[in-house]
Amino acid sequence: MLRGGVATLRRHRPILLVEAGEAEAVRAVLDPLDYVPAAFVEGRLVATPSRTVNTFFLPRERGETLWAGSTPGRP
Repeated sequence: MLRGGVATLRRHRPILLVEAGEAEAVRAVLDPLDYVPAAFVEGRLVATPSRTVNTFFLPRERGETLWAGSTPGRP
């Protein structure tokens, strides 16, 4: 599903919440688009490697504004 939406992801840069057991396949599509995996840690959204089935993926430029000032896992 993600592969079919690459043009839309490049154009609109949405924040995604992905439920996928195949994390490597998802990362293979989103990494080249400069998306960063993120999760809530102690009530804050931080960039972090995915350790769960449900993972947020943020365009790097949007994520930096959300986790500015946090240190855990910051890219």
